[in-house]
Amino acid sequence: MTLSLRAMRYVQSAMRQGSITAAASEMHVAASAIAAALDQAEAACNVRIVTRARSKGISPTSSGRAVLQRIDDLLERYDDMMT
Repeated sequence: MTLSLRAMRYVQSAMRQGSITAAASEMHVAASAIAAALDQAEAACNVRIVTRARSKGISPTSSGRAVLQRIDDLLERYDDMMT
């Protein structure tokens, strides 16, 4: 399974915000789109990247922090290439 740039941006936002709802608001999409991107990222990486707690948001796992670092690097390189 692959992960689109859009999905990576959704994952990045969710992990930085610590909330699916806040990320959805920031990205102007439905919360289900953010949740789906997190599910896709976990399937693509074959690791659990966040812990979800109702009404407490999400928190990255140690693997999730490593995935986020790679996503940050990849998106930064992509943005630099496109400018």
